[in-house]
Amino acid sequence: MSACYLAVIISSTGVPLFIRTKGDVPQLSFPVVGSLNGVHWFTENAKASLLSCTSKNVRIVWKNFHDCLTLILVSTNDSPTDTHCNYLSTLIFNAMVLLIGLPDLLRIEDPENLKRDLRCCYPLIDLLLGNQFTMSPLTQTVEVLVDHEHKSLMDGLGSLSEAIESNYSCLIVNHQIIHATESWWQLDVIDSNLLTLLPSSLPPTQCTDVPVYLPVASNTSPHRLLVFRLYDSVSLLVLCDTEPSLDVAQKIVVQIWLPLRDKIISLPLLVPRAFPLSVTMDSSVIGFCFVNLLTRRSLLSVLSYETQERNPALLSKGYQGALDDNKKRDYLIQFYKTVADNLLPIHAPATASDKNTTPTHAPPTNEDNDELGGVKNNNNNDSYNLVPLTKDRIPHKIIETYSCTKGFKGYAINNFQYNIFLLFDVNTPTYALREISHDTLQSLVAKGVL
Repeated sequence: MSACYLAVIISSTGVPLFIRTKGDVPQLSFPVVGSLNGVHWFTENAKASLLSCTSKNVRIVWKNFHDCLTLILVSTNDSPTDTHCNYLSTLIFNAMVLLIGLPDLLRIEDPENLKRDLRCCYPLIDLLLGNQFTMSPLTQTVEVLVDHEHKSLMDGLGSLSEAIESNYSCLIVNHQIIHATESWWQLDVIDSNLLTLLPSSLPPTQCTDVPVYLPVASNTSPHRLLVFRLYDSVSLLVLCDTEPSLDVAQKIVVQIWLPLRDKIISLPLLVPRAFPLSVTMDSSVIGFCFVNLLTRRSLLSVLSYETQERNPALLSKGYQGALDDNKKRDYLIQFYKTVADNLLPIHAPATASDKNTTPTHAPPTNEDNDELGGVKNNNNNDSYNLVPLTKDRIPHKIIETYSCTKGFKGYAINNFQYNIFLLFDVNTPTYALREISHDTLQSLVAKGVL
């Protein structure tokens, strides 16, 4: 989102608890916030539901939680559906639960006291609104880095868990998990994502002890999140109870991880490629988002001169040289927003625990994969126009789609277990997109990347 507003309001009284702004835009005035809440209040009194409103440039989404708090998200209209905004609202609400707990969050009798308690949530909420480094709030998955070379790091996590007596620990680079214990992988996607995002919202210290509530697993009883910054963007997270103390845990971490220092220092080099060099890529691919719909894990990769072998013939024609990594990531997010949920499913059919949090759509079965079923969308504008087709309007299940713009070309595939969204150099021949995309997907699956 290039610019957005967030207003958190007490549903019963209309009192705003706080308003956050992202981007170079003026603050929302109190009358505007009152009007946005008033129209939502009016529809509820009329026994109707106001979920969203869109114009050419703006999308407004209202979402109520526990009949207590209403979140109003006003953003640029850069997605064909409300799904991404609704899930972002869910993450923001759960970010507040993470830091103050559900009982205190719903205790609205003293608004002024609640406002003070919520101030500690601002850095994490701003990080979610900015969404500069990760696509996990869009993909609704846990974003990972794939490292097949440093098995000793996983052994280190096992030793740490045994010494600290905690089964929940993980190693992250920025917000992406590179290694985690089996118990950590069992955490709900919302819990895991918020825990891995939280360190970036904290003051930069060597080690931190933060009380947290798990929004899905334990939103009434607090736990402790121990954060150890091992090197640069590499952090170690441990979820535990009252023991051990931070000092004792720090000594254990130094004892176990100091011998692995050289390997830890090399971990940031995995970014932005994010997967092993043993998996080769066609030189026309400049980035991709690879999603495992069943495990709900994803990998975001941006490929550049330093991260893959280059074809001199392609370079002489200007392939990929004009786009920096940030621009490629922005284009990939644009393509994903246009395609995901609008044409392809975001994730596999929901379990019972998922149904209360995020809408889902069943992916096509293997029988459907025998048909081409793709919807080809050409777009010659540098910025996206909304795709007029949606799943509800198309009589068959879509398994492939592509888009062409002035800045890039994109191709997406759904094959039941996996979704892949590939970003191509704009000079790549359109007829080659499908073959390269299928070869890339087969290579990633064969190598066991996710």
